[in-house]
Amino acid sequence: MAQWDSTDFDREATAIARAFWAGREQNGAPLNELATKTARDNGLNPEQIRRLCRSANTKAFEQKHAALKGEDDRTPNFELSDPEAVISSLHQAVTAAHTKQAAAEYPDLPNEYAPPVDASLFAREKVAALEGEINGYLSPRRSPLVELRRAEKLAADLAVERHALNFAWDDALDGIAAQSRFQNWNHDDFEKNAVALFGADVLPELNAVRHRCRLSALGNGADEAEVSAKLASLQHTWVGVPDALTARLKIALDVRTTFKALVAQQEAVAAKIAGLKKVVRHG
Repeated sequence: MAQWDSTDFDREATAIARAFWAGREQNGAPLNELATKTARDNGLNPEQIRRLCRSANTKAFEQKHAALKGEDDRTPNFELSDPEAVISSLHQAVTAAHTKQAAAEYPDLPNEYAPPVDASLFAREKVAALEGEINGYLSPRRSPLVELRRAEKLAADLAVERHALNFAWDDALDGIAAQSRFQNWNHDDFEKNAVALFGADVLPELNAVRHRCRLSALGNGADEAEVSAKLASLQHTWVGVPDALTARLKIALDVRTTFKALVAQQEAVAAKIAGLKKVVRHG
């Protein structure tokens, strides 16, 4: 198992992001595939893989955002690395390797005079062999203090990722609001088109754009659930046409979905830190 510090994660995540963007236009490898290779080559455990993927996502965002300096649209649009998918693919690779090896072995001829084989013994041996491989990807037992320090570092990394997602969401909506300064802007048509394509799920983004345009929120103070229900009922009365503005809305919608999952993870990590602090304090 690799013993990496922050410098190692930063270096490898930067390299993964650069390789991703360099091959993006030539059907290059996605972030997941690049992260899987790095994790496999360095024998990373699941917690290290999660940290590497989060760092790679952040580096990819920062590199593309910097490269788009001076452009009207500086919002990077790419598929984030999924650490759980990377961990799963490595686990499946280990299992597949054992299955292939077992299939390739030529079976011994049975000895009709030999005592019956204990099937449970073979099963135990196979499980023990698999555990030896899988344990290389699993976190070893650590002291509560080490777990606490790792959880605190994870919390700090999640805070950075949360800031990047906030920026991406704001940037996408700022670009839409900027269009309202042009002549012939029809805000009503823009909102009808958005609802026709995305339904009531797009309400937070529409109200955020309205706020930037100094317009009152949809429903003018009505209950959000009531407004969402009304938008849902109207969705099928309008025909939606995808365009540059709805593409930005889709980016904002996807970012908000990722943001909600990240907030849930932050809450879980915060609860873990609180519990570990009690253990360390009374240990």
